[in-house]
Amino acid sequence: MWQPRFFGLGWLAAVLFAVAGCGGSDPFTQQPEDWGNDRGAQSIDATDPNSPESAAPIISPATACPAMPVSGGIAFPDPTPVPTICACTRRPGRGNSYLCPMGADQSVSATLGPGGGSIELVGQQGKSSGVSFRLDFPPGAVEQGTTVRLTETSVPPPAEFEDWSPVYLIEPRGLLLRKVVAVSVPMGSNGSFGSAGSISFGRELALYQRDEFTSCAFSQLPDSYSNAGFEQASLTFLGYLFVGMPKSGDKATCP
Repeated sequence: MWQPRFFGLGWLAAVLFAVAGCGGSDPFTQQPEDWGNDRGAQSIDATDPNSPESAAPIISPATACPAMPVSGGIAFPDPTPVPTICACTRRPGRGNSYLCPMGADQSVSATLGPGGGSIELVGQQGKSSGVSFRLDFPPGAVEQGTTVRLTETSVPPPAEFEDWSPVYLIEPRGLLLRKVVAVSVPMGSNGSFGSAGSISFGRELALYQRDEFTSCAFSQLPDSYSNAGFEQASLTFLGYLFVGMPKSGDKATCP
């Protein structure tokens, strides 16, 4: 009568044991040759853009300026009307509008190497504008693997500006870049409407970045350029920035 044979598994085990004993690699645990190597590829490790990230700040040793305070607590909108010449604002209180969506401290992170890479965040302004915040790091912009975190903050924009975006924070704050990084920032406002009903861009509407090393003041990025729904510019270091323009004299008392 035919009897089943069970030596197959035992034979396989013997072969594997012999291979291991001769200095061979375990075929079930062998890693690819470049496993874990930093090849400079676009390695994205993003948090949920719909949830706040509670990670500690990432600060470059060269940074001299303190972190900007977030709104803190609950600030109920003030429905008191503002003068018609005043644009909406992301500062808590009067002048709030869905046309000026506030940041909600949403973040994304990416680990970028010498090969460059990109990082994007939709956030509240991105939903309104239909354009995400985007950073494009060319090869060589960072010398070694670096975790970059982008946050659409709840920091109130500086009072002397008409704000056209939330304040964004790119970390490590104060990190000097070896090559310029292209940035695109979504923007929007109900201010400065032209005669045809479309928003007219003032000459001073631009990306403003904070000096993280000495004055801690915001200044216009030299090559800032306005496009449909977003502002573009070049970055030479990381930190705080937003889209806006200085208030003119007749708007000095606007919220």
